[in-house]
Amino acid sequence: MHAAVAPDGRLVVFSTRPGRDGTELLQSASDDGIRWSDPALIRAPVDWGMGAPVLTRDGEVHFFITKARTEGARRFIDVWHARSFEARRRWTEPQRIFAGYVGALMGAVELSSGRILVPFAYGDLDRGWSTPVEGFDAFTYRGQHTTTVFYSDDGGP
Repeated sequence: MHAAVAPDGRLVVFSTRPGRDGTELLQSASDDGIRWSDPALIRAPVDWGMGAPVLTRDGEVHFFITKARTEGARRFIDVWHARSFEARRRWTEPQRIFAGYVGALMGAVELSSGRILVPFAYGDLDRGWSTPVEGFDAFTYRGQHTTTVFYSDDGGP
């Protein structure tokens, strides 16, 4: 569950929950947390994973979501992005913004400049016991693991 305060002072809560038709990413808001509005839903395929929302200064939400995929025997976890509009009443269709193997989304934040940052960790799984390397890298058999960040200065991907 993720909570934030909207520019109009309303409390906004986001959570993910499994549903019959897949994971539902929902958002609801209320005044002072006393009366809650009906949740707004984003329907997604059953293999959606963790999410990292950020409520931006314009009152809209950017949701960064992981999604598993396979290509033959190889597994991947990609990052997708969806954005609310019309005061969080409607959502864009999720778009893939990173293809690879993401191990963790580490949150999302909007800086005072308006830049959106999403730190994440990913793995380079092309290296392992079957493709050995020399030196210090030889000690890690699962591939190289890297932490980096997405950023946007124009309101999203």
